[in-house]
Amino acid sequence: MNIDTLIPAYDEKKRLTPPELFEEIINTVRQIFFTDETKRYVFDGKLSLDYCLAEQYQWCSKEKIRDFEFDVECVAHFGSCEGIYIEVSLHGDLGIEPDPEDGRRYYIGTLKTLSDDFDAMRACGELAGIITAVGLKLVWLNSRNFSTAK
Repeated sequence: MNIDTLIPAYDEKKRLTPPELFEEIINTVRQIFFTDETKRYVFDGKLSLDYCLAEQYQWCSKEKIRDFEFDVECVAHFGSCEGIYIEVSLHGDLGIEPDPEDGRRYYIGTLKTLSDDFDAMRACGELAGIITAVGLKLVWLNSRNFSTAK
């Protein structure tokens, strides 16, 4: 599946905070992969998300991203009491002062399903890969929007 033509290109002046980037990535993923046909094909009908939240309360949440030397990283975890969640973070140089504890890892959002069986974990792992790929394509296509140099 070639998704390059489905990734949005932004006006050069558009700048995003980490939570805004999360929302842009998730909106793009939803438009491409959450149609009825694609859900059956990609996730084998095994994925139902209960929530998807951008991280609004970290020290970096209000700062605009000023560099594009970072990766989008997603990890699927079994929850401690129920379900599976996907943690989405940016790792690298955002042009934002890093947290002394987490270094250059910026948590930007979480997705969760209450399902907790093998098929749901497989589908969440697949979704984590899709989010990573779409996020990186979105950043690279719009790299001028994430750089202080014009």
